Amino acid sequence: MNIPKNYSSDELAELRKEAIKNFRAGRLEEPLEDYIEAFDDYLGVTEELLETSVDLTELEKRALDIVTNKSLLKALRYIAAPPISDDDLKTLAEVKSLAPGSLKKNPVAVREIVRTIMVAIDRKRFTWDFTNGGEPDEHERSAAVLATAALLASAHVATKRRHAQQHGQAEIERHWLYERLQPRLVWPGGKDFETIELVRRRPASFEIQRGEYFRQKANNGWQEPISVETRRLLWMS
Repeated sequence: MNIPKNYSSDELAELRKEAIKNFRAGRLEEPLEDYIEAFDDYLGVTEELLETSVDLTELEKRALDIVTNKSLLKALRYIAAPPISDDDLKTLAEVKSLAPGSLKKNPVAVREIVRTIMVAIDRKRFTWDFTNGGEPDEHERSAAVLATAALLASAHVATKRRHAQQHGQAEIERHWLYERLQPRLVWPGGKDFETIELVRRRPASFEIQRGEYFRQKANNGWQEPISVETRRLLWMS
């Protein structure tokens, strides 16, 4: 049996430098257009939220229209400091679902969502006295809209980047396994399962955990899944 290569400290240092180089290239080449497009979209959504709520003075009165609109509900979550995630909002407001259909049938949930947000509204961005019917001047309103749109756009780009990085990491691992080690999983008795793709987890050692695995066909299709109980298998290179 050929054991996978043990890398030296110098080799690991070179691989580390390569990883940093690839990370920097990916980040610096990230298109600015993604952020600009998202910013413009959220600028409009934030404007719509303020118009619908009459600059937050009628937030409770217009609550149903706001929380049953997915775009406005997202903007509503981001007027808080710090912004509140979907899951956190459900917990804080004690509601089971934020789905529009569910909220339309549950006025108590709608009220609790808005009241939860109102307690957390960022007073550094929304500086006017909206709780007493006060209206913002042009500068206050513009600053609040720009700052909120920037928060939303930044979060959007960060989420998109995170998903891309996860996909990229999966591709790197697949390349490393197949191009460098060319692994095959073999039963201790010698029965070859051919080259397979591990879809649930990579083994930390030679112990393969219970789960479904797929045997790859020559035409890049997939055969039926192979159900594997916890067994001790051998990595062959």
